[in-house]
Amino acid sequence: MKKNPYKYMKKITLLCLAILGIYNSATAQEWNWVFSAQAVESTQVGSYAATSTIISDAGGNVYMNCTSTHPSITFGDQTFTGASWIGRNFLVKFDSAGSITWIQDTDATDMIATASLVSDPSGNLYSTGEFMGTYNHQGFIFNNVEDNLALNSFISKLDNNGIAQWAKHIGVIGNTENEFENINRFVRAYDIAIDPTGNLYVCGQMNGVTGIFGNLSVPIQGESDTFIAKYDNNGNILWVKTVLNNGYQGWRKLVCDSSGNVYMAGSHAGSASISFDGTVLGGNATSLTFLVKYSTDGNLLWVQSHGGGTQDIFCNSLAIDANNNIYTAGYFNYPSLAFGDVVLTSTHAQEGFVVKYNNNGNVLWAKSSGAYDSFNNVKTGSDGAVYLLGNFWSEQVVFGETTLTNEGGTNGYVTKMDTDGNYLFAEQIGGEGHFESHMTVNQATNSLYASGRYLDARFGEQTYSADTMVDIFLAKLTIPALSTPSFNASKQALYPNPAKDILNITGIDNAPFYISDLMGRTVVQGQMSKNSINVSLLPQGMYLLSINGKSTKFIKE
Repeated sequence: MKKNPYKYMKKITLLCLAILGIYNSATAQEWNWVFSAQAVESTQVGSYAATSTIISDAGGNVYMNCTSTHPSITFGDQTFTGASWIGRNFLVKFDSAGSITWIQDTDATDMIATASLVSDPSGNLYSTGEFMGTYNHQGFIFNNVEDNLALNSFISKLDNNGIAQWAKHIGVIGNTENEFENINRFVRAYDIAIDPTGNLYVCGQMNGVTGIFGNLSVPIQGESDTFIAKYDNNGNILWVKTVLNNGYQGWRKLVCDSSGNVYMAGSHAGSASISFDGTVLGGNATSLTFLVKYSTDGNLLWVQSHGGGTQDIFCNSLAIDANNNIYTAGYFNYPSLAFGDVVLTSTHAQEGFVVKYNNNGNVLWAKSSGAYDSFNNVKTGSDGAVYLLGNFWSEQVVFGETTLTNEGGTNGYVTKMDTDGNYLFAEQIGGEGHFESHMTVNQATNSLYASGRYLDARFGEQTYSADTMVDIFLAKLTIPALSTPSFNASKQALYPNPAKDILNITGIDNAPFYISDLMGRTVVQGQMSKNSINVSLLPQGMYLLSINGKSTKFIKE
């Protein structure tokens, strides 16, 4: 691990947009800073530099996973060389001001790329990724189960300094009698989620004969079966569920609810069907999205799907709020498409959609963008708001009272909705090239972070240009909170601290509250009752209590 103050960086304070009249306060959204990492383009066909995941903690620190296959890439004043086509992975921690705290640099003998990142209330990080050949993860050395041709995966735990605590290998065994099939074998871990008790869930795809998850060997029945694997917090495998599939699949996404149930969303297309414990979807060259719920023991509870025609529909993202409502987002090109009782229509080559479900899988509402675009990420805030990040190619896209005008090529945006799906604000990422973006929301610091790669990009009045589409960005945006009742902050008191069962708060009139872990994720929300909050079900650790934009740390013992 390399540590540096990294004082040299592209960090710009930008002008804010006009204030939207729907807010009670005078707060407007503003890009606080932008960080840019520059890569030297490779002559190798298919080379790239991109981010895969970003998350943030209650202190406003940001963790960014990214991969580069270029000869060199520079973060601040630190340049890394020698990646070539095999790929080199970086986990970078930024403070709230956008300065780099540390960088973890990992590589493999053939290829390495990370897919997902999540954290726990103690600030530990959990990562998934894939590799070929031999992979040395800070002393945890993995070799492909058979040879260097197969794509294998890993799951790891790191502390908040980026030091690996453990790492586990997910492998695949091919068909020894068919060398052609062996070339196509793989196991890819796409996403990772954590439940309230610290158990981990990983989902992905695998092709071959047998998937190897620690001491569990799982038969592969289709051409590219989906899997969900559950691990305890020490990385021990508990169970693996598989979904029989012979068609095309998109990336899968995972979230856990407050009871430890796990939800998976994804896409399926092709002439073959996909089967969830006997519930069969698709076939006959259809395209669909699905949302499934499993219990903490791996039992299938329900399946929800949309589409099923010959046009395209793709699920890009999945999120859950503090009330265990589920959100999916992506794009479709059906002339009309039903989500429950809601029918969305479109005349574009593709159009973004976002759907809200309750935890029984019933559709509460569905919205489309009304433009040629795609919703790439959906996140939720502790105030119940919904955030979307996407790209658009239309001349214009309208979000509520805000109209964004395309400046050429692929432009980006972030937008905020209330709990009923009404658009509250939108902010554009302009320029002539903005690709593959990711997003995280930190309600404790009232901030949104976006990352991705660009050719030409504009954040407010500041523009960035790359020689080719290889430069990576991370940007912070201040976001206005949903309006809430006022309280007297000067008279606020919180006791006892540490608290075991009941947390008492004085000086606050009847108001909603949110409790977040150290990574900024809401774990409890509700309405004040007799100036007290029951925290008996929270795991031990440090938390942040937020009431009307004012936050106080407390310890649960």
